[in-house]
Amino acid sequence: MQHLGEDLIPNDRVALVELVKNAYDADANTVVVRFMQTDDGSLSTIEVWDDGHGMSVHTVETVWMEIATPSRSKNRRSESGARRVLGAKGLGRFSVARLAKELVLETRRADLDEVVLETNWDDYTSDDLYLDDLQITWEERSAATFAPGGPATEVFREAFQSAQIDESPPEVEHGTVLRLVGPRSDWSETEVDALRNALSRLTPPPPPADLDVPDRPEFRILLVDATGVATAIGPNPTIESPVYRLSGEVRADGSAELYFTSTYPGEDETFTTNLREGSRRLSCGPLKFDLRVWDLDRDGLTQFLSAASGMRRIKDVRELIRQNSGVSLYRDAFRVQPYGDPEVDWLGLDQRRVNNPTMRLSNNQIVGFVYITADENKDLRDQANRQGLISNEQFEDLQSVVTTALDLVEARRYSLRRGLDTAAGRRDRAKSVFDAFNLSDLRDVVSSRFPDDDALSQAVDEAEQNLKDGVKEVQEVIARFSRLATLGSLVDVITHEGNTALAIQNFALDDVEDLLADNEGECADQGRDLRDRIVAASQTLGRLFDGLEPLGGRRRGRPRRLSLQTVVRSAVELVSGELRDSEVTVEILGEDSIVTADESDIYQIVVNLVRNAAHWTVVANAAGKRHVQVETSRGDGWVAIEVADNGPGVPAENAPFVFDAYFSTREGGTGLGLNIAGSIVQDFYGGSLELVPSTDDLPGARFRATLRKRIG
Repeated sequence: MQHLGEDLIPNDRVALVELVKNAYDADANTVVVRFMQTDDGSLSTIEVWDDGHGMSVHTVETVWMEIATPSRSKNRRSESGARRVLGAKGLGRFSVARLAKELVLETRRADLDEVVLETNWDDYTSDDLYLDDLQITWEERSAATFAPGGPATEVFREAFQSAQIDESPPEVEHGTVLRLVGPRSDWSETEVDALRNALSRLTPPPPPADLDVPDRPEFRILLVDATGVATAIGPNPTIESPVYRLSGEVRADGSAELYFTSTYPGEDETFTTNLREGSRRLSCGPLKFDLRVWDLDRDGLTQFLSAASGMRRIKDVRELIRQNSGVSLYRDAFRVQPYGDPEVDWLGLDQRRVNNPTMRLSNNQIVGFVYITADENKDLRDQANRQGLISNEQFEDLQSVVTTALDLVEARRYSLRRGLDTAAGRRDRAKSVFDAFNLSDLRDVVSSRFPDDDALSQAVDEAEQNLKDGVKEVQEVIARFSRLATLGSLVDVITHEGNTALAIQNFALDDVEDLLADNEGECADQGRDLRDRIVAASQTLGRLFDGLEPLGGRRRGRPRRLSLQTVVRSAVELVSGELRDSEVTVEILGEDSIVTADESDIYQIVVNLVRNAAHWTVVANAAGKRHVQVETSRGDGWVAIEVADNGPGVPAENAPFVFDAYFSTREGGTGLGLNIAGSIVQDFYGGSLELVPSTDDLPGARFRATLRKRIG
């Protein structure tokens, strides 16, 4: 019992939320959570009141007092039939053991007697007693607490009046109250505020007009603190007006109808797409979502400063977004905890942003809502401790769909921000931030310690902008020279150490050869066979190191005359292992040409383009043929290398930005591959790297690298 109650539920806040959800399953219209204190100000009791249908003696005895009863799993809807029940395991009610030492339960069904039950949870910690050794006191009595005009009605009346609810409180003649006597925690003001916030996020705010989410049945939560002040808990209405918003519905086959809006100039967009990988169905089932995104820099937040919003300072807007940030998951209109808590990055957005800070969004600038149902998403099941869903294929599928939707937001956000800055004659603001270089921690300290010092707050903002400008310059250097500083150094180490190891191995093989020369028989034959296999492997490694050596950073040798197709084939061979593992075939076509070039340059161009093409053809063809084509050609004063694939192609809205440093819609991508290849083509060969129209046989992306210098 201790494991099922006190130990299973992770914290007191989750325990109280479970009791509120139980009230919902009991068809309650209103639940009142009330903290009671003694004359000396110490917390004495926590009460949870509801006006649900209540329980009979039979229900208390056979359902409430039984562990893990199947009543909820057999009866998926509440007694009224109007609600899809939230509970399923029959364990949530034992969270009361975590909250207090003693429980007094009073409940009444309409037209029946009241039932009163008392138990002390500390009795269940004895190592020497079985459950049937424990005493639970319960009785039936005439209606008292839930009598007409009785204590229950008075509790609801006082809560309505304190919360300033402009309607008549109900006459509560049936329902349940849980009196939790001797709370195990003191419940500080901060903890009560955290509970208030958790309850406010229990249900989502109104969805956008274009998103058809079923309305939640009427259900009101009132929280009464220890001073007697009541608060009506509801979704926070102040998270409206995001800078970017993507909402829509994803069907079981992955097809999606989506709607994108932005506060920046530009028309709203309604479009269809597919959010599944390849051709498979979504194992997680259909879902709907509403993703709201903000830019957290000063320019992005200034538009929200107004008397109408009640926010006059940038830090107020940031704090509001921070408190509500995260992507919440709602099942049948109730949040699945802890998804949506600001500190729970269940989609891995912050790590995703580290790999590509220009494109990716961080968890603290998104307020998102994902809607599923227990009936249509059967394999998304709760963990026993109420802290999230079981990690399985279906849950991973859900994560993938939501992050793919965020890809769409990120690409459109990048496009809008870049267009605005270009029109204003400014440098690309969207590429000027590395996540590790910011003053957010300092800003948080200033906001908390000096909330009224606007001059200090402005100074922090200006310092952060100066830092961004400096980081921008660093990014430009990295984008141009990273292949020399990073890849070249790595290749030097690999080829040097690898060739040294091969030399030692070859000397050892000579010794083995001498030993085998003087021996005959089965053992000697096996030794020679092993020697031959080692020699073959050494030759393969030697060829690999020879192929890698031109990529080294020790020297950029003089361009020399090369067979273009020979170098292209060697470059493809370098990534043959990746291609083989991904089941991607590469076809090399076209005429050969003798060019004057540095092998490492051609290697860089081909490897970047082929790896990029291979990735996207895998994404688009989960079970089908994956094909990449490399074709060389020559004209008057130029040679060209084209790489095409049968992947999804480049969306029209992304085409202008694919060569920008740090722009990438690929999961885990850095956005430097095409930029580096383009820099090589332009800087050393006076040419260009272009995205050109695809063909019918390969409808994906087609990139052409045209070299115009040093090609004779």
